[in-house]
Amino acid sequence: AEVATEKKRKIVKTEHIRISVKRHRPTNDFLLESLPAPPAPQLQKEDSVGRKREVANKQPPTGTRRTDGFFAKSASGASA
Repeated sequence: AEVATEKKRKIVKTEHIRISVKRHRPTNDFLLESLPAPPAPQLQKEDSVGRKREVANKQPPTGTRRTDGFFAKSASGASA
């Protein structure tokens, strides 16, 4: 519970218990063996970046134009 309060969480997860067990020296060997294995690290950040790139490279529908072209000054309007 101390670890959960340190991390300002209301729910105690197995990772919080694992941290507490590592801190408790007399029984940490026994307790660490009885806990389930920690989950593998997830690579979510790379996935979300890849999706953003796909959306950025996606062509707009026919009949639409990019905002860069909309706000760009035209050659005929600059001479007036």
